[in-house]
Amino acid sequence: MPTITTTIEFIKDDPKFIVGSKGCEKPYYIIPVEGGAVNPLTDKVTNMAYERHVVGVRDIREAQPAPTLERNGFILSAHKSMAIASHDSESIDRYKQETQELLRKVFPDAEEVVTWDFRRRLNKKTTPSQVRLDTFRFEDELHIEGPAKGAHDATLDSGPAIVQRHLTPEMRLKYLKEGAEEYRFRIVNTWRPLNQPALQDNPLAFCDYTSVSHGDLLPCDRVYPHFVGEIFMLRHSPAQEWYWVSHQTPDEVTVMIMYDTKPGDGGARLCPHVSVQNPLADPESSPRESIETRSIVVSRVKA
Repeated sequence: MPTITTTIEFIKDDPKFIVGSKGCEKPYYIIPVEGGAVNPLTDKVTNMAYERHVVGVRDIREAQPAPTLERNGFILSAHKSMAIASHDSESIDRYKQETQELLRKVFPDAEEVVTWDFRRRLNKKTTPSQVRLDTFRFEDELHIEGPAKGAHDATLDSGPAIVQRHLTPEMRLKYLKEGAEEYRFRIVNTWRPLNQPALQDNPLAFCDYTSVSHGDLLPCDRVYPHFVGEIFMLRHSPAQEWYWVSHQTPDEVTVMIMYDTKPGDGGARLCPHVSVQNPLADPESSPRESIETRSIVVSRVKA
């Protein structure tokens, strides 16, 4: 299938976000919580705006050479799940276990894989997510969210905080204690559509790490009730190279690097991504439904 021409949503390149400018601000977004102090219908929840740019998005199935995790930040992997037929707590736990097994195959050097986050999304308007204040995790993994806004990924500063937060105490003692042998920490995103026989509506697009410059990345605070996280929002650049997966099925998983402490010379440290409109989609196709996970992969640094 040829390259599609579509629009991608980027953060608006606002002068107020330039460090050192008069009245400089850091971009932020307050996560609305049901019953919380911020009402997204009446209160200001962000100082960001978005803009769309026309972009050519290449089909990964036709890419030569095929993208790699180490260089480009993403791959497509065949993987059949036995836990997607139902949406209940038991199925979610099984899906996390499946994800950990998949990532142990993708990363043969992995000593530990911890899948801490599960999101199910549907391309329609939904209510705000629930947040549990004592653990900073989404309280209800059964909650179905809408697509995330704007091309984005984790930041180099947020990665260590995520590792600290989601490793078990025993793992932190083994892998993070002072004087311990060095380990490599990767944060990995997996994304799978649920649409049968294949996805048409709003596929995921991902940006080749080798085409992203430091100036394209704008740190943004995500403000939860009990802590502040940080992500990169992506500015548009004509140099960026974007990919998608045509007719992606539920038996195919996109694996993306979100953070890597030892990426090697020029290796991928992140993979900006966002959903896009598919101009080739049947107007009657079902709304995109998908599952994504976030995991920590711990490996021993090679001598």
